[in-house]
Amino acid sequence: MADGKTLLLEDNIVSLRTATVLDDGDLVYFTLLPYSFDTSIPGASNYLKRDSTWLYRHKRSVFEELRVRRDHLHIQQDIIPMLFKEPPEIKLVWTDSGESVALFLNGEPWAFIHEEKNHGYSKGILRPTIGNPWDQELFEKTFHIK
Repeated sequence: MADGKTLLLEDNIVSLRTATVLDDGDLVYFTLLPYSFDTSIPGASNYLKRDSTWLYRHKRSVFEELRVRRDHLHIQQDIIPMLFKEPPEIKLVWTDSGESVALFLNGEPWAFIHEEKNHGYSKGILRPTIGNPWDQELFEKTFHIK
């Protein structure tokens, strides 16, 4: 993700990890940053990885959407297009450990990053070619929310 607008930045006081939502004007991205980029802990390579997922992409004009569908190598084909009249409400729910975090978009569970899987799941992922589609069972097991 290149330069973008930060829509949300929240630190967890238990794990010291930071969750961010970034918007580059086209794609909106959710990531869970490590608690430290510099660590002397042996085997701490998990903390050097950014766990992330796509949330959605900004819906374009009818003609631009048709162009995206025709292009066989366009990442946007696999990310749900959305249009909001007002900026969406984004809320995070953390596990007790602070190592997993769920993102609610306008009150709906939309994405989460799982501590054991080291990657994210999102309702914004249409096909697994670019990430992990939503996993309701894992979400409920991890966050105890139905």
